[in-house]
Amino acid sequence: MTEPKWNSLEEISKAMVGNMRHYEVTGTKAWDARMALRDLAYQAGGLLKLDMQLNGERHRQGQSEEEILQNIEMELAEVMALSLFAASKLGLDVKAGFQKMLDIDKAKIAGRLGIPD
Repeated sequence: MTEPKWNSLEEISKAMVGNMRHYEVTGTKAWDARMALRDLAYQAGGLLKLDMQLNGERHRQGQSEEEILQNIEMELAEVMALSLFAASKLGLDVKAGFQKMLDIDKAKIAGRLGIPD
């Protein structure tokens, strides 16, 4: 399998929106931002289970550490894809949101360390 090169959030968003457009033909209700946001909770649960399996807190069901890590990799990609799909459908700029998040984080860290702005 050839590894695709994803060079931007826009490319990933476009691919996910295009892919999810086909959900209806599989018998699934057409997805919108609300469905994607709700599915994030399901994906988070999957990540928690995999983390517990990785750390010996749940049965691994015959999976090796490498297989669990590969599943975590896929689940994280799913979380990103769902987030970008929802943002696209809601007309949100994830890059601007990311910058705001970083700015707030930096301010919190600086405040906790007593560093002036």
